[in-house]
Amino acid sequence: MRKHILLHKFSAFMLSLMMLLSNIAPTVAYAMEDEKDDFYEYELTKEGYKILRLTNKGREKLKDEDYELVIPEEHDNIPIVEIGKEAFKDEKIKKLTLPISLKRIEEKAFNKVGLEEIKVHPEDKTLVLDKVEDEAFEGNNLEEMPFVVKEIGSRTYKDNKLEEVDLSYTEKMGEEAFVNNKLLKPIVNKYTKLAEKVFDDETAISYTKTDFLKKQEDTNIDYLKERENLLNSSRETKTEEKKEEKQ
Repeated sequence: MRKHILLHKFSAFMLSLMMLLSNIAPTVAYAMEDEKDDFYEYELTKEGYKILRLTNKGREKLKDEDYELVIPEEHDNIPIVEIGKEAFKDEKIKKLTLPISLKRIEEKAFNKVGLEEIKVHPEDKTLVLDKVEDEAFEGNNLEEMPFVVKEIGSRTYKDNKLEEVDLSYTEKMGEEAFVNNKLLKPIVNKYTKLAEKVFDDETAISYTKTDFLKKQEDTNIDYLKERENLLNSSRETKTEEKKEEKQ
C-alpha cells in the first residue's frame, strides 16, 4: 500500500514537472530570438540580425556623440542584415553610418529624424541593398544617397534635399519615392519599373543607354562590376559633352 502511494506521488510530480517545462520552453526560445546589447535591441533572422530599436543606453550614447549613429557590421559574430520597421522613428539623428553587411531597411526606419548625411563603412566598398521600404527616409535633409538599392518603396525619399542621384542600378521604384526634392537630377535606367509619379513633374531625368536590367533576366550579372561600367560610361559621356561645348 505504501509503495502504491509513493508511486502515485512520484507520477503526479513528474506530470507537474513536464507541464511546467512545456510552458517554459517557448519563453526560452523567444528570449534567444530577441536580444539586447548595450545600445540596440535585436531579432535573430535566418540571414542574420535585425536591429529593432535603440536601448536607453543607446539613446544616451547617440546624444553624447552629437546625434551621429554608427550601425555595427555584426552582433555576436553574426552579420547585421536588416533595420526594422520604425526602428529609429522619433529619434534625433544627424549623421548615419551603415555597414556593408546590410541588406534591407524596413518601413519608416529613419522617418523624419533630421538626417543630413549617410556614409558607408568601409568607405572603399559599395553597399548594395535589396530593398529600402516605404517612407524609410522620408522627411529628412539628405543631399546624397551613397549606396545602391535594387528596390525602392513608396515615398521612401520624399521631402529631402537630394541632388544628383544614380539610380541606374535600381530595378523598381514606388509611388512618390522622390517627390519634393527640388534640386534632384536623377539618372534612371530605361528598363526600371516605375510607379506613378515617382518624381516631381518638373524633375529633369537622365536615362542610361544600357540594357543592364533587361540582361539580368537571362544572365547572372555581377552588379558591382556592371554599376562601375555604368558610372564610367556616364563620366565619358559628360567629358565628350564638355569637349563639344568648347568646340
